Amino acid sequence: MEERKRQEEMILSRLEKHPRFLRAERIFLYHAHGSEFPTEGIAALARSFGKDLAFPKVEGRKMVFYQGGHLAKGFKGIFEPVDGEIAIPRKEDLMLLPGLAFTKEGERLGYGGGYYDRYLADCKERPFLMGLAFSCQIADALPSEPHDIQVDELL
Repeated sequence: MEERKRQEEMILSRLEKHPRFLRAERIFLYHAHGSEFPTEGIAALARSFGKDLAFPKVEGRKMVFYQGGHLAKGFKGIFEPVDGEIAIPRKEDLMLLPGLAFTKEGERLGYGGGYYDRYLADCKERPFLMGLAFSCQIADALPSEPHDIQVDELL
């Protein structure tokens, strides 16, 4: 647990100085579930910089991001918005993606629902995609499909 906390603080520190984080007015964030990289510190950091936050909500087979609302337990017990305004990503936004594992090349392994892949495939403008992972979540290779969307950078 001590190593995990150390890595969390190191990644948070790197994110705080990252040009994409500093330039973005809005951060598309997730509420961590299971072994995913925790996001409470990221949300607090983003708010301290005056950034808007948008969180995903599963609606049937689709996912929609909302900003400015309240969060409550929803799909699979994950905190998601219960209200707020729909947030449409722009290329200058930053989206942090959850994952069980990543490769250094940007491949991502999620829980298999394909929600982010479908969501991003339908976006008119694609935000900068960043994966957050502990060292134990970085793999040499992962199974992938042609429709899988890779992250632009792994932090």
